[in-house]
Amino acid sequence: MSDDNKYDQKHLTTSQRIKVEKGLNDGKSFAEIGRIVGKHPTTISKEVKKYRTFQPREKNDDPQRCALYKECSLRFL
Repeated sequence: MSDDNKYDQKHLTTSQRIKVEKGLNDGKSFAEIGRIVGKHPTTISKEVKKYRTFQPREKNDDPQRCALYKECSLRFL
């Protein structure tokens, strides 16, 4: 095996996680972020999926509608 494997460490450090967050906020792809951090894009995507959070919805129980729901031919999905 060669020692040139650039994906040798399993975990992301805190500074790498900060770079991932900054890349996501800047709208970069997982591949671009992976190049910056030095990790495989799959590692980045798994990290994001593992630690993502969603904003809570308002108390309003109505489902959110698509902006183009009136013109849409697919209904009641």
